[in-house]
Amino acid sequence: MALMGEGRIEEAEERYRAALAADPGYGPALHHLGLIRLYRGHMEEAAALLADAVRHAPAAIEPRCDLAHVLCRVGEVEAAVPHYRAVLDRVPTHLAALGGLGQALQIAGSLEEALVCYERATALDPAPAKPLCQQGNLLRLLDRPGEAVAAYRQALAHDPRCAAAHDGLGQALRALGEIGAAVASYRQAVALQPNVAAAHYNLGTALQAANRLDEAADCYGRALALEPDYADAHWNRALTRLAAGDYARAWPDHEWRWRVPSLALRPRAFVEPAWLGADAPVGRTILLHADQGLGDTLQFCRYAPVIARLGAQVVLEVQRPLVPLLRGIEGVVAACAQGDALPPFDIHCPLSSLPLACATTIDRIPPPALGVVPTLEMRPRWRAALGAAGRPRIGLVWAGSPGNSLDPVRSMPAYHLHQILDLPDLAFFSLQRPLSPRDASLLDAIPPERRLGDAFADFVDTAVVLGALDLVLTVDTAAAHLAGTLGRRAWVLLAYGADWRWHVGRSDSPWYPSLRLFRQPAPGDWDGLMRDVRTAMIAETW
Repeated sequence: MALMGEGRIEEAEERYRAALAADPGYGPALHHLGLIRLYRGHMEEAAALLADAVRHAPAAIEPRCDLAHVLCRVGEVEAAVPHYRAVLDRVPTHLAALGGLGQALQIAGSLEEALVCYERATALDPAPAKPLCQQGNLLRLLDRPGEAVAAYRQALAHDPRCAAAHDGLGQALRALGEIGAAVASYRQAVALQPNVAAAHYNLGTALQAANRLDEAADCYGRALALEPDYADAHWNRALTRLAAGDYARAWPDHEWRWRVPSLALRPRAFVEPAWLGADAPVGRTILLHADQGLGDTLQFCRYAPVIARLGAQVVLEVQRPLVPLLRGIEGVVAACAQGDALPPFDIHCPLSSLPLACATTIDRIPPPALGVVPTLEMRPRWRAALGAAGRPRIGLVWAGSPGNSLDPVRSMPAYHLHQILDLPDLAFFSLQRPLSPRDASLLDAIPPERRLGDAFADFVDTAVVLGALDLVLTVDTAAAHLAGTLGRRAWVLLAYGADWRWHVGRSDSPWYPSLRLFRQPAPGDWDGLMRDVRTAMIAETW
């Protein structure tokens, strides 16, 4: 132990091994040799030595706590929890065991119990910045950002230089929509840890949310200088550059989407080689396959005719609900649903990679493409539902799929529609699918017979109705892409930090000429956006 205190680790290890040669069950030697093996990175050997120490001295506190720590580090969280509990049964105020148990329970998903551990540690610790940070992190996971802000600010009151608290505070403030304050917190974190790539990345995400795109791209660049394979930084730099219209520099970073864990995208394991535009596909059959959402498929299927004109035979594989609409696109020899057997092909390309393969710039975007343009003649049952032409007919879509990670930002609460539903001489139709009971109770101004969304059997129904309306109001969902692909008038209601394809500060779309864009004047301000929509609708001559 004296040798360890002087940093002479190798000599200390020799002495411990000599002690164990004389007495294999000597607990202190097992414990400290286990710590040395842990220090040297030999996790499994450290765990075995510490387990022996606990077996030979079951009443000893520190070996058991250290064993629990090592078990957590090797991923055996469930095995660690009873050891932490045993320590706390003997010493309820053991800070390391409280913090370790909190982390283990958090990993195991017992968040409320973990929070109790952190709160106890905070009350006991004379310098509680770390447990307060852990408490803040857990409160964020529990979707309690206001309480998380308070915890992080308490931590900073104890230790103003705690980078983790500044970083966590930034994340909690972002969740509350306080983007400017989040930027300030992240800047503090960067100043305290300038060589940590994640600090620059987090600052970039806040600047991106504030539409400060050049600054955000610079932050991602600094993160990548420190960690070149940082997939999230590549991906977000792509999104900021795309939003700014800098397509040429954005598309290569866009390919990093396959390595971003939160996107959960899986590249296809085809034997046939991928094609990204390095050579002409003349005389070959190419499979163009959907790789993201329905809206992305509608946006990028426009490249099928482009590839066909390069001399390729095009096979299109898309989500099953879109097959009836996309079958018959110019140059497409076959349209298949995902999961169905594919015809033979020579090369393949994901749809979202086609802008890179075709060197797309913002002023060289192909026009939308559709195989079939549905009309009321194809689905005559919608004539009665839509009623005789008279008053202008307005379709409404205010929410996207709740499974989308961006849905809390892009979807609008239904009650904001009351700013327009009282406008006279307009017939409003709900195209929302599904229409929740809460939404239905908020939409008394729309008669039940005009609530059409839940009756849509497929995208053909949706397209038929969109084609028969005078205007569609929709948030950023597949309905916006479908209306734009059909060339129908639609007003797209966008969050302040909108998706890249709608750019920043524009009221038009280079991807869809028939769309008009309305934007939140500040993060979360749907009221302000809907006031602008109401003014525009009053000014319409229809």
